[in-house]
Amino acid sequence: MLKKFVLILTILLLCDILYAQEYDAKKICDCIYIIEGQERANQQYGINPKYVTCSSKSECERICLNTVNHKYSDWQNQTKEKDFLKYLAKKYCPFRWKLWLKNLKHYLNKK
Repeated sequence: MLKKFVLILTILLLCDILYAQEYDAKKICDCIYIIEGQERANQQYGINPKYVTCSSKSECERICLNTVNHKYSDWQNQTKEKDFLKYLAKKYCPFRWKLWLKNLKHYLNKK
C-alpha cells in the first residue's frame, strides 16, 4: 500500500514539474499579441481599455506579462481547472475563450 502511494505521489510531482517546464509567459504573450491583432489592434496584447490603458507596445506587453504571471499564480492555487492555458483563456477572453484557446495553442505550437 505504501509503495502504491509513493508511486502515485511521484507521478503527480513529475507531472507538475513537466508542465512547469512548458510554461513560458513571454512565449504566451507573444502569441497573445498575434491573436489579438498585432499592430492593427486598438490596444495591443488584448488589453481591455475599459479596465487598463497602455500608451505603448512595451507597456501593453508588460501588462500582458503581469496578467499571465498573475493568472498562473491564481491557477496554481485552485483545484478545479487542470489545464493552465484553458484557465488563462477563460480569464483573458471569457466570451470567446474556446476560439481564443484554439488560436493560442496553434501559435504556441509554431514557436
